[in-house]
Amino acid sequence: MSVALGGAVLQVPMACMEHAREIVAAYHSGALERELMEADPSAADRCPACGSAALVASMPVAQRVLNVLLYLIASAPFATSASQMACRSCHHRWRYGG
Repeated sequence: MSVALGGAVLQVPMACMEHAREIVAAYHSGALERELMEADPSAADRCPACGSAALVASMPVAQRVLNVLLYLIASAPFATSASQMACRSCHHRWRYGG
């Protein structure tokens, strides 16, 4: 699997394989994120206007168009990430910085 397609390869010693599988399964199930939020509630993304955690991430239309054009020209997908956030509670919108 290619990193450009969003994949990653994890190599661990055979002795650690079962523990590594448990960690990956916990990540995919959301358990690791829940543990982080329990340990540090300030780590959650929140609306800067109202503090709500009900957020929606999106990609600007111009960035979507650019990605389609790059795909058509280079015949390869390029990894992208959402760069705009919107609050479902107060409808405030802002650029996501990380």
